[in-house]
Amino acid sequence: MRRGGMSVTAIRRALGLSMTDAMAAGIVVPAPSAISGAAQATGKSALRKPLAATVPVCAARSSQVGPAMASVLAVVARIAGVAPARLLGPGQSRSLARPRHLTMYLLRALCGGASLPAIGHFLRRDHTTVLYGCRRAAALLDCDPGFRDWHDKACAALGENPSGHGQG
Repeated sequence: MRRGGMSVTAIRRALGLSMTDAMAAGIVVPAPSAISGAAQATGKSALRKPLAATVPVCAARSSQVGPAMASVLAVVARIAGVAPARLLGPGQSRSLARPRHLTMYLLRALCGGASLPAIGHFLRRDHTTVLYGCRRAAALLDCDPGFRDWHDKACAALGENPSGHGQG
């Protein structure tokens, strides 16, 4: 699994956000520990990626802005009974992988302009992992009633109409 991911600038540009909008959205935050003595004197601060997953906006390229990425993560984690931080961690057990796949699927479906690399950066995964997770979730929706139930509950909690995958 690749850890580097996309730079903050690449994510910001992919989402079509200015630096001010990215800072307001929490994608870019000032790092108090990274501020040098000269920067403190001038009042300018260095910027870095946030450690926590705090991306409260979806992509701005779409005219239909879906729920915030962080809220999708929180809803799926609550429904699956795991902590959101565990979904962002390295665990590969089924109890973590399936909720993570559902999160990827819902982020791709509900956050219309979010790219695979942007979703991967948010979830601390590579974009190919996100693509696999979305495909796996689509397959599970067709054959696993428990997974379909999670999907329907998550869509209801996010105020979306479940698409009725696998109902036939």
